[in-house]
Amino acid sequence: MVFGDDFRDILQYFRDRRGTQVYNRKADVSPLVLKQYLPWVSLVEPVWDCDGRIVDARVTLHGSAVAAAYTDNTHKCVREVHQPHVADRIIASMQYAADSKGAVIGVSEERAVEPHVRLNILYLPLSKDDEIINLFFSYVRLDPLD
Repeated sequence: MVFGDDFRDILQYFRDRRGTQVYNRKADVSPLVLKQYLPWVSLVEPVWDCDGRIVDARVTLHGSAVAAAYTDNTHKCVREVHQPHVADRIIASMQYAADSKGAVIGVSEERAVEPHVRLNILYLPLSKDDEIINLFFSYVRLDPLD
C-alpha cells in the first residue's frame, strides 16, 4: 500500500534522527522541520497496566487540523472520547507499535461522517530512555472516499 510523500518524509526524518537507538525521543519532534505536518500531529501518552500492556492513552498535544476534524481532545483519554470499537483500534495499533518496536500505520474508512474519508494514521513510539515508551507521535491524513 502506498501512503504518500508525507508518510515517507516523516518516517525518513525519524529514521535519520534515531540513529542506533531503538526509539526516537520527544526532542526529535522538531516543529521547524515538521512544520507542514504539525496541524495533523498529536502526541499521545500511553497508559500501561501492571502486565505492561497499553489499556488507554491520554492526548497531550492535539494539532489544530486534527482538533478541527474531530474535537479538541487535549488532556483527554482515548476511551473517554471515542466509541469502544474506535478506541480499541487505536489502542491495538499503539500496542502493535510497542510490541514491534517500530512505527505502525493504521488505515480505516470512516463512513459515519460526511464526507466519507479514509483515515491514515501513523503511530511512532517515543522514549526518554530508549527502553520504556512514554509517548507516541501520531500523524493523521484524511483522504476523501467516493
